[in-house]
Amino acid sequence: CRKWPGRDGCSDDSCLLRQLYVECTPGFCPCQETCTNQKFQKCQYAHTEVKKTVGRGFGMFALSPIKTNDFVIEYMGEIINKKTYEKRKRQYA
Repeated sequence: CRKWPGRDGCSDDSCLLRQLYVECTPGFCPCQETCTNQKFQKCQYAHTEVKKTVGRGFGMFALSPIKTNDFVIEYMGEIINKKTYEKRKRQYA
């Protein structure tokens, strides 16, 4: 990473870790407090809420606009195979 005067750190192609989709480590990034590549560690999630929907279970809804490539939230849900996906798709259709 390179720290540029007047710009947020790690916000563009100057940050190798960002290009590799890896977060910078606090205390080791040369951009220090201006580093913008620590979304998980700083819990900088999009403003959302989870609500129950009619016939579809629960869903996550944005409470403010989310731009392309914005970090939303880390996924911590169930990972299913294609067979289970197809079964649930028919079940909830």
